[in-house]
Amino acid sequence: MTAYLHELQAAGRPAPTQRSYGMDLLRWFRFLWAIELPWNEATRIEARDFSRWIQITAVERAP
Repeated sequence: MTAYLHELQAAGRPAPTQRSYGMDLLRWFRFLWAIELPWNEATRIEARDFSRWIQITAVERAP
């Protein structure tokens, strides 16, 4: 993950963008930890479920 963030920095991405991408990766890894799946075994199915989970939690937090 560090190498990825260094690539963003080298590409001239602003610090807020780098932080946002880092937080998104953290959410992804936490999701995988919650479902007890190693990151290198994740498939499109988990990516779909992660996307759905993000949408559901966003609705629950809406005012």
